[in-house]
Amino acid sequence: MAEPASTSAVDTVVELSDEDMELYIQSMERDQRNHENAAASIKEHQATIKEEHQRHSEDLSEHHQRTSEELSEHRATMKEQNQAISEQNNELLLFAKARRKSEARLQSHIEVRAASAQKKKPSAAAAALGEDDSQRLGAAALGED
Repeated sequence: MAEPASTSAVDTVVELSDEDMELYIQSMERDQRNHENAAASIKEHQATIKEEHQRHSEDLSEHHQRTSEELSEHRATMKEQNQAISEQNNELLLFAKARRKSEARLQSHIEVRAASAQKKKPSAAAAALGEDDSQRLGAAALGED
């Protein structure tokens, strides 16, 4: 009698016809080509991504360099402008101080002149009237008329 069939996968033997064997081999070869094509496609994609990454990294580095240079130039310009503004402010402060001193001297001079004019006012009125009129005014003031 025949030996009992084994249920173990290792012990299972399947006999294929030549035609089925050829189809199986072709299927295996097709699968292998598909896997190789997929692996090649993956490698190409990885290379493309690596190139893009490198290009973007270089672009970013160049952009960073340009931005740093522009910022340095801007800072230098701002420093120069701030210095010029500071110098102008100092000049304006000195001018304002000199103006205040000049205005104070002018005001003092005006006050001295006004006081001097106030003192001279009575004698100027007497001179304008003449000496006779001055005597009459003085007499009238005394009630001698």
